[in-house]
Amino acid sequence: QGEQPRSFTIWNAIDGDLFAQQHLAEPEQLERIPEPRVVFLGVVDEWVDTRLLRDTADALPHVHFIIAGPVIRASVDLETCPNVHLMGRIPRTQVPALLRACRASLVPFHRQKLTERIVPLKIFEALAAGIVPVCTNFSMDLQRMADAGLLLLAHDSQSFVRAVEAALEQDTPSRRLRLATEG
Repeated sequence: QGEQPRSFTIWNAIDGDLFAQQHLAEPEQLERIPEPRVVFLGVVDEWVDTRLLRDTADALPHVHFIIAGPVIRASVDLETCPNVHLMGRIPRTQVPALLRACRASLVPFHRQKLTERIVPLKIFEALAAGIVPVCTNFSMDLQRMADAGLLLLAHDSQSFVRAVEAALEQDTPSRRLRLATEG
């Protein structure tokens, strides 16, 4: 299919004023969660690969995985994993501080009709907070962002684990600044 002359891609948008604030309160639950921390922010439902989340947490026992949002449907039990922390829903005003307190944002979606043409808000929120999104290859629109160095893209479970490890290794103040300003 060719390009339509009056069609435009419109990416998701974040609350820039909220993310510009540097001294927002972190959720209280973070005090009890050791570092390094990575986060999945959003609703856990059928489009989220919870098996991949669990397997990644098992492969990286020194990393603490935060799930911030309601769990509607999960194909595996996340609560029994000692380094997975379910926070439930948090106020929008705490999202920037939560993201900044973590080293990566996880977007482990299944590739399906619902996800194949989306770039979810959580990717842009992570970039605005200065942390790298680690994504599965759920959408055809992600490769351009990966090529630009704005996210890490995994094609299977082993590469997802390696991408989380790379996000932790590459998390520096200069990279955070670059992601927050270029993303």
